[in-house]
Amino acid sequence: MADAGFEKALSRALGDSLMASLDETAPAFWSVRSVNNLPALPEGIKNLAPYVKAPEALKPALSQIGYVETEQDGERLAARLLPGQSLVSAGGTYWRWDGYHVKSSATDRHALHLEQKNKLAELEKKRPQIAELVAAAQKALERSVQRQDEDRQKHESLQSDLRAAHAKLAELRQSQGNAHEEQAKRDSEVTRLKETIVAANEDADSLAKTIERDKTLLSVHEEAAADEKAENIDEVKNALLDARNAYQAAMRAFDLYMQEQNSRKARLHAIADERVNLRNRSIRATERVKNLNERKQSLEEKLAELKSQPKNFAKGNEELLSNIAALEKERQDVANELATRENEVTETGKALKQAEAMLGEARESRAHAVATLDTLKEQMAGMRASVQEHFDLQPEGIAEHLTVNTEGQDIESTRAQKEKLSRERDNIGPVNLRADDEAQELEKEFVNLVRERDDLAQAIAELRGGIAEINKEARERLLAAFDHVNAHFEKLFTRLFGGGKA
Repeated sequence: MADAGFEKALSRALGDSLMASLDETAPAFWSVRSVNNLPALPEGIKNLAPYVKAPEALKPALSQIGYVETEQDGERLAARLLPGQSLVSAGGTYWRWDGYHVKSSATDRHALHLEQKNKLAELEKKRPQIAELVAAAQKALERSVQRQDEDRQKHESLQSDLRAAHAKLAELRQSQGNAHEEQAKRDSEVTRLKETIVAANEDADSLAKTIERDKTLLSVHEEAAADEKAENIDEVKNALLDARNAYQAAMRAFDLYMQEQNSRKARLHAIADERVNLRNRSIRATERVKNLNERKQSLEEKLAELKSQPKNFAKGNEELLSNIAALEKERQDVANELATRENEVTETGKALKQAEAMLGEARESRAHAVATLDTLKEQMAGMRASVQEHFDLQPEGIAEHLTVNTEGQDIESTRAQKEKLSRERDNIGPVNLRADDEAQELEKEFVNLVRERDDLAQAIAELRGGIAEINKEARERLLAAFDHVNAHFEKLFTRLFGGGKA
């Protein structure tokens, strides 16, 4: 391994032989040779060997390679090289004893390999720090996810409060609308009363004017009649009496008309009520006639049955009374049982409604869970495609290639460290692309992929189990309710109709 800055010089000096193996069974390999019989480098030329960490087999070759700082020194000293010797500069210029010369601008893939190897070694030294940063980032991410879940729960609670507030606001708006309608009705009634008051005031003014006019006429009449008082007093009294009688008769006729009008209105209301009552009585009478006909038919059948029985009426009467008492008691028991069963049917109906409500909620939860599952599947497919694109691996095989600990890392510090390393990588040139991709995915994809895959599998299992349990419980409750109601109805049908099957 060459020291930093000597990679290009070493690669230029050894060329393709740099990649030869030390294993003697390989097609191309280095074997150990002695350096005692080799000539020394000319005076003024430094040996390249001190700047390179090489195995023993490369020491003979390195002992014949010189090193100069500048190309000018290389041009000046190249003519002194002995057979088998060569000279390289720090910039990568190469001189060989036989005149072969390579400029520093020529490409050298082995120098790039050595540079990448040195950079890889530096990154391997920094791997524990990166692992700690990734672990810290993982912990920070878990805390962020936990805070996100808490915020989501708070958001859902606030949404519920908001919906309740909207419902309350709708009720208040409805109440406000009703209040506005009542206020409009009151305003209309007030307007009508004001108009009535105005009309009454106008009538009062008219009556006052009439009274004033009558008073004036009366005064004129009294003045005119003062002279004829003696002659016409009886005639006037009679006329006034006739007028008073006519007025009283008119008032009685008016009162009688008003009473007849009110009586007519009351009678019309009574006739309408009577029509409704007659219609109801007709319906009840029809039902009663129907019941009486059925009762008559039953009594005729009973009479025929009694006629066909023996004449021992006393004993038969006692038996009938006994049977009637027994049947009455049985009827009472059946009525009590019917009330009990009706209560049970009511309770069963309530339980059935609750079960239907639970089933509806379960269906809504299932639909929500299916939507969530589809979203998670899409996210997982996207992550799988991203992992395939960046790593050329399936997500299940990532753990086998992972060489760092992903727990306890802070994501911000990890991101800063990653950006710093990216800048260093850009500054120093190309490195192992595989290692860079792995470092990027450690931040972006892998940790989230492993955790979300486990969460997804667990969520799918829990959702499927919950849906199956809810479906099973709802089916059992519905079947139990149906069986209970059906059994009760069959028993009740048998008791009420004396046999048969519903």
